Amino acid sequence: MEDKLSSYKELEHHLERMNDNSKIYMQYRASKNPNSFREKYRTEIMLYEASVQYVKLYRKNNPIPSIPSLRRMISESEESKRELHARLNQKKETLKELEVVKKNIQSIYPKKQTQEKDLGVHR
Repeated sequence: MEDKLSSYKELEHHLERMNDNSKIYMQYRASKNPNSFREKYRTEIMLYEASVQYVKLYRKNNPIPSIPSLRRMISESEESKRELHARLNQKKETLKELEVVKKNIQSIYPKKQTQEKDLGVHR
């Protein structure tokens, strides 16, 4: 679950980065002096190219969803994660309650008596 959510968020990050820097990258590709343009917008171009590489690698194993669809998938995964955490916390509370019951029973019936019953020894 964590890996899938993390993967979705990283993909969203790279798609947004591509979207944010695509205009500068297109201007760079159309520039009459690309070296000068690249030097001026080095960070944006490098971010765009790195994001393109990430998306290409991602696409080899998975289809690329639209950004709204991806956000919906992230939201659903986060909700599922919250529900699982709530269930886990409930199970932990139940376990704590059962441990208290166990201690209470052990205090009422000492271990020695319990062991004797297990062995079939009667007084």
